[in-house]
Amino acid sequence: MGTLAVTGDPDADRVDEIVCVDASGALLMWRPGELVERIEGDPADGLLPTCVMIAADSSGVVVGQQATRSLRLFRSEEPSGSLRPTLSIELGEIPRSLVEIEVDGDPGPELAVAMGDHTVRLLGVGVDGDARGGAALSVRQITG
Repeated sequence: MGTLAVTGDPDADRVDEIVCVDASGALLMWRPGELVERIEGDPADGLLPTCVMIAADSSGVVVGQQATRSLRLFRSEEPSGSLRPTLSIELGEIPRSLVEIEVDGDPGPELAVAMGDHTVRLLGVGVDGDARGGAALSVRQITG
């Protein structure tokens, strides 16, 4: 049974799927009427995913992990290929929610991560090609 669900086109095949993450961290992808694929997560991530997001450009799926307090990126190695766990980003706190947003004027969006310690981390701010770079803002800094 899935614990988190989103819709979008995670594999760039121009067909939207429903993507669920179950308690083991596996991705389950459905199209209407069929289970398309089950993608096992990385065992190092542990259990208890907290949030999931499909990249707007169909480049992959990001899953927040409670056990390791990290983000796991699932990407395909080829267009319309199967997704696989790739990069893991250690955060030190529990990620609660994910959203893509453009904040620094470069061509690509940044990833905003609402954290369990009442902060928002912006990943990819001002860092060419490295999603691990970024900034952290407290909720007070954002809300004034």
